[in-house]
Amino acid sequence: MWNALLRRAAAGLAILLLIAPVARSTEVVTGTLADRLNLMAERGAVVVGRLADAQLVLRGKTVEGTGTLEVERSLTGGLPPTVTLRWSNEVGLVCPRVDHQRLVGRRAVWILGIPDGAWTARNGDVTVLDRRGSDALVMQLAPVASPSAVVRQVLDIAYAGLASDIP
Repeated sequence: MWNALLRRAAAGLAILLLIAPVARSTEVVTGTLADRLNLMAERGAVVVGRLADAQLVLRGKTVEGTGTLEVERSLTGGLPPTVTLRWSNEVGLVCPRVDHQRLVGRRAVWILGIPDGAWTARNGDVTVLDRRGSDALVMQLAPVASPSAVVRQVLDIAYAGLASDIP
């Protein structure tokens, strides 16, 4: 029992530590996941989808990534069925490293921004909808006193993911 509680707490803490991404290239957003969802619902998009592919290209001292996000459901932002994502990392950067290629084929909630004219998501802005990810979303969003529409939608998706995992 304690192991399960510790795993859930560790997963929630790990996600909380990753939630300080940049909404615009000069504006740092801190706060809770609910704060981030609400802000990006106005300035970006929140979707459920799968990354169909990912390509990496080395340009000087930067690794640039692109991928096609297949949008299953657009919670905010009214995105088309496919969106091109872009991300980059300096060569040799270990942390915080944007690593979307590991998400290819996995269903996830994506919080997208468009800081430089291209859709992008930071690592803390993507939650895979497996047991662990759904559990982390519920742990962070269920306590919100007056959830917004987008927070309720993400919470409903997370609960559905947990319910489908029950044998």
